[in-house]
Amino acid sequence: MSRKKDRESNDLSGSNAPSRILIVDDEVAVRTSPAAFLEDHGHEIMVTDSAEEALTLFGRNSFDIAIVDLRLPGMTGDILIARAHERDKSIRFLIHTGSVDFSLTDELRQLGMTDDHVLNKPRPDLNTFSTKIAELDEERV
Repeated sequence: MSRKKDRESNDLSGSNAPSRILIVDDEVAVRTSPAAFLEDHGHEIMVTDSAEEALTLFGRNSFDIAIVDLRLPGMTGDILIARAHERDKSIRFLIHTGSVDFSLTDELRQLGMTDDHVLNKPRPDLNTFSTKIAELDEERV
């Protein structure tokens, strides 16, 4: 499913330009709520419910950021992140997980991820996504 919006100057995240973001989560509400919020803030959003489809989308599209759930049917989110990073080292990642005991693996840390890149579910304040995306955009510069 694709959600696109004209790249008007309504981005409230603090970054200079809208980001192209892929949200990967098998829970409909968990992927559509932040998708709509971020789209309203000027970002170009695509969503999917599986890591396998995400890899296909990575092959067909250019993304700045991916927000990835870890517990996905089939391929897990950490494997998706590693494979997507192999294809395009410029993509930055946020992990959005309901796992209370999750800690970053050494492999994810070697990809440049830190504990600041992990957001726990539920995420009632969607502004956190905008803040984290702005931080990732600053890291890129």
